[in-house]
Amino acid sequence: MALVRVGTKHQVVIPKDVFSKLGLAAGDYVDVSVRKNEAVIKRNKIVDDFPVTDEAIGPKMRASLRRSRKEVAQGKVHGPYRSAEEVQAFLDGLKKKRR
Repeated sequence: MALVRVGTKHQVVIPKDVFSKLGLAAGDYVDVSVRKNEAVIKRNKIVDDFPVTDEAIGPKMRASLRRSRKEVAQGKVHGPYRSAEEVQAFLDGLKKKRR
């Protein structure tokens, strides 16, 4: 058993060995409940644990992602925008250029 401290915003740090034994990763969800006079933390799988691979998206999407990454690397990006109106104005300008 490990002794941990409750922070001012009710936060508790899960000790590394407990974190590892539960198979947790940053961003995972856990269920917290009370049993008698104890807090119980259980791992919660919100989404099925399917491996994420390029194969799931298909060859056309893979090619599109490669092109997009290349364009970003070349600096072919727009923005940042301060409002939705600025984004809309930019998109309207692109429409006019295509005509």
